[in-house]
Amino acid sequence: MEGYRKVEILSNEQLTSDMFLMKVALKDLPEPGQFYMLRGWEGVPYLPRPFSVCDADGEVMSFLYQKIGKGTAMMTTFKPGDHIHVLGPLGKGYPLHQGPSALVGGGVGIAPLLYLARKLEGPVDVFLGFREEVFFLEEFKPFVRNIHVSTENGSYGHKGFVTELLTDDYNTTYACGNMLMMKAVKERIHSPLYLSLEAHMACGIGACLGCSHKTKHGQQCICKDGPVFNSEEVLFD
Repeated sequence: MEGYRKVEILSNEQLTSDMFLMKVALKDLPEPGQFYMLRGWEGVPYLPRPFSVCDADGEVMSFLYQKIGKGTAMMTTFKPGDHIHVLGPLGKGYPLHQGPSALVGGGVGIAPLLYLARKLEGPVDVFLGFREEVFFLEEFKPFVRNIHVSTENGSYGHKGFVTELLTDDYNTTYACGNMLMMKAVKERIHSPLYLSLEAHMACGIGACLGCSHKTKHGQQCICKDGPVFNSEEVLFD
């Protein structure tokens, strides 16, 4: 893996009130589920931010992000022709199994699932959870058999949490989201299940130990040992 690289921003589109999709000129073809550390500023905030690969074709790479703090607020101001610095690909991605698969994501946790859907063989169903505003439904359609949607306020699809829609009818289930959601998915799915865990990261390479999580093998770094784990390895309080 190389160090940080300077790449050009091709577009930076607002999808909802707080969700954005940034495309950059980057020729990498990472594994689905891997991520990059992004930095586009000097000084405060001091740390880069981790972002899952949303899509990649060997020329253009996409990153889905949510405006939630200083770093991501600054990212929303970037324009085509601007540059950012990226480190990656980092971490371990999803294993690609054949047969019927389910993809489960909530909010910004949907990010790695589009690229994963492109790579999987066999019928794929996707389960997407949102608070209010939905996005990315059209982008998934070419690659999946069915799209199941939930919103917490009932504005679209099922009213409630996306985990309430899950069934254990698939050869493999792949999920990404916050820890509460990952715990709920693990409680419902007993067939092979792979979880991409979210965490704050400072380095992205396992040096700072700031993203450690409890597993059957002890504390492991989400950035280096994950972010994708077999659900059997992950422990939740």
